[in-house]
Amino acid sequence: MDLILWRHAVVLPVSAPDLLRELSDNGHRQAAQTAAILQSHLPAQYRLLVSPAKRAMQTASALKSEFEVIDSLAPGASIEDVLNAVQWQTEQMRDETIVVVGHQPTMGRTVSELLFGSQREIPFKNSYAYWITQNMLDGKLKTTLRGVIKPELDVEW
Repeated sequence: MDLILWRHAVVLPVSAPDLLRELSDNGHRQAAQTAAILQSHLPAQYRLLVSPAKRAMQTASALKSEFEVIDSLAPGASIEDVLNAVQWQTEQMRDETIVVVGHQPTMGRTVSELLFGSQREIPFKNSYAYWITQNMLDGKLKTTLRGVIKPELDVEW
């Protein structure tokens, strides 16, 4: 499985209820930049799961793909909410790519849990995407970081 955890882009200053906050002009640019990089690496078929917050849906829209709104991915979601939404497996390999658009601190904590087995505070700036992959290594399923995508059109692989 490939799992891409993408934090929503920059929002306007607080002027609306949390779920209705919108991306700023810079946020729309960030989302478009990250989406362009993702599109150049994503397979033809992938699932796009998105928080019900307007800013997350606006971020996901930059991929120009259909997405599924998952209420449990709303701000304040837990690591378990994310892992349940993607049906994360630790014993069986799945040939599937899933992109999740969500919020901090959940995105960073989920990356930490998957890579290190603990909930550390992982820096996760707006519109960054962490690409996590599972591979069989020595007969065991291993989780590794494939890359970090930044909206500044910079990719670390």
